[in-house]
Amino acid sequence: MAHRSNYPTFDLPRPDGKASLWSQEKKKWLSAAARLSAEFDHDYIFEPIVNVETDEVSRVKVKIVKKVSAWAPERLFPRDGQGVCVVIRGRSGTLSRHELRQRRRWRWADRA
Repeated sequence: MAHRSNYPTFDLPRPDGKASLWSQEKKKWLSAAARLSAEFDHDYIFEPIVNVETDEVSRVKVKIVKKVSAWAPERLFPRDGQGVCVVIRGRSGTLSRHELRQRRRWRWADRA
């Protein structure tokens, strides 16, 4: 369903509703996204959402970026965050805060 929408986004499923550690799951999800990126010609942005009370990642929002992007400036990348990951053309990486600020107005994962 997310694949066909204009602003495709979804949250990663959490096992049994428990918040497992994102640091333990991240490698598996990024690897899977890298394979899908090559197959569907999409890029992905993984945005960990931190619970302010516990300082733990409570959910991870995933945004799919198609080559013909409908994302508006300042909607694709979060204003601030830590540990935001991107998967571009089958390769994954984590953005620094400086890189995140630079991409704030971008409509695509890999270019302005």
